Amino acid sequence: MEHLWFKRSLTQVSAKTALDTWIYQSPVCIETPIIPDGCRDFIFKRTPNGTIHWLISPLDTTTTQVSINAGTDMVGVRLRPGTQINETALLKWSRCHDPLELLDVDRLDEFCTLRISTVEILDCLKGAASVGNAASELGVSVRTLQREVKQSTGTTPKFWLALARVRQTCRLLATCQDLAEAAALFGYADQAHMTRDIRRWLGVTPIGFMANQELHQQLYQRGYG
Repeated sequence: MEHLWFKRSLTQVSAKTALDTWIYQSPVCIETPIIPDGCRDFIFKRTPNGTIHWLISPLDTTTTQVSINAGTDMVGVRLRPGTQINETALLKWSRCHDPLELLDVDRLDEFCTLRISTVEILDCLKGAASVGNAASELGVSVRTLQREVKQSTGTTPKFWLALARVRQTCRLLATCQDLAEAAALFGYADQAHMTRDIRRWLGVTPIGFMANQELHQQLYQRGYG
């Protein structure tokens, strides 16, 4: 089982909907914050007794605290932002198959889809000043944009706009640490507005974020924005 686990863990997943793969091993019990990255993950957890469980993470809207037991190993596939999962078909398939097969080559694409239009919209929202500006750039109405994003991601264009902005702002703060400059550069009304936004998404103030190396590392992992 050990050989099979690591062999599949290190397989290069080539699914079109996969953004990245990762491995995490926890020698001690920890509780760690996980910040929103605009992605959902397929996560496989192996407990110290060798039992393997799997789950699909939600699309987080705020930072969550995750507890991990000592000796737990995890392997994950991070899906591209906006990927839709046919969970009904996946659950039916998993009753008759080893879920670890999802780590093989492009198997995930049998259950995951990503519209080209969704990719274009989310790419546009990453750099837009407003939802209206993004709609104009894409040549569609705001209502059309809202409908497309809601149908494909389950949330709103404002969610993606705000998520991209806060992640971009915090990446700047990780190196610059000039709060006023960051607030102005990313279109916040003032420094207090930026502080509220960072606290809402990350659960810490800008000063708290700048002192937290773990959050810095997460922001530089592949995700949205």
